[in-house]
Amino acid sequence: MRMLLCACLITVALMFYPCVALGDAQSHRKAAENLLIVMEVDKSLPKVVEQVVETQLQQNPQLAPQQDILQRFLTK
Repeated sequence: MRMLLCACLITVALMFYPCVALGDAQSHRKAAENLLIVMEVDKSLPKVVEQVVETQLQQNPQLAPQQDILQRFLTK
């Protein structure tokens, strides 16, 4: 009897686990947006993109004709 009760409790707990694990997507999105604002990503992103493109062009000089395409892709 006790084994059956434990099995039922485990089954119920596993059924409700996804509901608990999902959390509130809206609050998570808001927290992520706030983090990006605090980190001032909008100001630092152009510098990072420039550095990435420069590094890629140094390592792969054949990409030079596609430099503007690479920059546009990274700033999306």
